[in-house]
Amino acid sequence: MGTSKMSREQLQATMKDIWMSIYKKENIRKMMFKTLWRTRNFKAAYWVYGTNHNYGRMVVEDMINALKTKMSSVKFPLLNISFCGS
Repeated sequence: MGTSKMSREQLQATMKDIWMSIYKKENIRKMMFKTLWRTRNFKAAYWVYGTNHNYGRMVVEDMINALKTKMSSVKFPLLNISFCGS
């Protein structure tokens, strides 16, 4: 099925799965070692690792912020919990 035939929710779920698989630590390490093998340059390989790690954290942060936004509109009337600083 092409993306033009998907609903918005299906496309978002598919993209989330793709991002999570791309930015898994195992895959980021594999990309680093592939770069090291191809270039024989540790600086380039480590740059690839750092860049992909940073992009992965941005993806996860966006997902967390979206979840927080959704949860902020949910009311829990039976839970009367207050958090106070020391």
